[in-house]
Amino acid sequence: MSVALITEGTYPCYLGGVSVWCDQLTTGLTEQVFDVIAIQETGREPRVWSMPPNVRSVQPVPLWGPAPKAKRRRWLPRSRVLEARQAHAAFLRVLVRPDPWMRHWPPGLLADFRASLQSLARYAQEADLGRLLREPRATDRILTIWQQVEGNGALSKRPQPTLSLGDAMSVTEVLEHILRPLSLEPVEADLCHATANGLSALVALSAKWRRGTPFLMSEHGIYLRERYLEYTTARLSQSVKTVLLNFFQLLCAVAYAEADMIVPAADYNRRWALLNGASPNSIRTVHTGVAPERFPEAPGDPDVPTIVFLGRIDPLKDIETLVEAFERVHQALPDAKLRVFGPVPPGNEAYHARCVGLVERLGLTNHVTFEGRVRTAVEAFHAGHVVVLSSISEGFPYTVIEAMACGRATVSTLVGGVPEAISDAGLGVPPRNAAALANACIEVLTDDERRTALGRAARARVLEHFTMTRMLDSYRAVYADALTSAGRCGATLESAREERPTRACAA
Repeated sequence: MSVALITEGTYPCYLGGVSVWCDQLTTGLTEQVFDVIAIQETGREPRVWSMPPNVRSVQPVPLWGPAPKAKRRRWLPRSRVLEARQAHAAFLRVLVRPDPWMRHWPPGLLADFRASLQSLARYAQEADLGRLLREPRATDRILTIWQQVEGNGALSKRPQPTLSLGDAMSVTEVLEHILRPLSLEPVEADLCHATANGLSALVALSAKWRRGTPFLMSEHGIYLRERYLEYTTARLSQSVKTVLLNFFQLLCAVAYAEADMIVPAADYNRRWALLNGASPNSIRTVHTGVAPERFPEAPGDPDVPTIVFLGRIDPLKDIETLVEAFERVHQALPDAKLRVFGPVPPGNEAYHARCVGLVERLGLTNHVTFEGRVRTAVEAFHAGHVVVLSSISEGFPYTVIEAMACGRATVSTLVGGVPEAISDAGLGVPPRNAAALANACIEVLTDDERRTALGRAARARVLEHFTMTRMLDSYRAVYADALTSAGRCGATLESAREERPTRACAA
């Protein structure tokens, strides 16, 4: 079959766990033909992955930079433009809610959002949607709607944040950029496979609405939760955050309801999908896997107690708590080392500098090293006694199962699918808890018998549950089932729990 593989900020232009999984999928399922649709920042990002022969095309979809040139569209009557403006007003009306967490959705809110989004998607295939979203009237519309909400005291008992003209212009600009995927010509494929919820789902939804193309969604991390974490530190006013987070929450809920099949990488993700309205019949968990032969057991241990971290330097990885934990390890084991392997993604330079500054302030410069990209992950795992994951948000992390395949003991924060990965073959600690992380590391570093037993159990667990062969066979079955069950497994908007409490940040 032909599969449109839709990515956002990952494959084929970036490294990371989701990109590794995409490469495994495309190179492993040689019987399928893939067209990769890559949502990117500018569209000019260089590829860092080589495409296998069965990847027929790669189409970048840039979100930022200059507005894309609109294709020549047929002439539209003025009434059609007015209809699109009304759809935009309806779209804004469901986003301008007083509560950015929308704990209780008014009846019909999700259906109104879907209807307005579908109308905008249809217009994007007929005319220049970006022009409609950028026009001065768009800013006027959001100001007018916000003032109407402010004047309705029944909507919220809490004081309403104000929306300035600058805020309205910011919302107008951001929405125009993140809705650009709707202007993509709906893909011609047997199946749309979005690698995450969110903006990737826009492409799949457009193809489903226009062509009836079955829509399959994989989930590695929790897209919505990561947006809340991201906007916590974003330099935006509370009003702007409210509108944009409401957009992402409603978009994710519609995507869960519309997807013919949802394939989370961990059961943890499954619970999130159910909480946000997915049908239990549409969900099938498929854990990510590794090729064990590429991750041989470590031949020995370093000369001094060594902790290894492998991953990008990113706030979600919480390197600062790792460094604070290592200070405690250093006090107990003065010869100990922390070796941090991984790139600094563009935009994370300030966070990297902050982590380096923390190392210097704690007097750990001679014991903590930031070593950048490593030639192979195996080299990093073999360089330490224990491999640590300190993240505050994860899906089903490759770092953990790769380290386990190498027979290394792991200490990980119990977030996302990590508990499913390690079970009793690794040590788990709460996130953002430097003391617990340090104590677990000290336990593994000072007890050779315990460390060896954990390493052996870890490799055995990977061989039994998390091999790439097992994952690929599961996806072969998922692809076949997605075609035959299209339209029969997904939830309906009526069945989505429109008035349920939403705990987007609590989990």
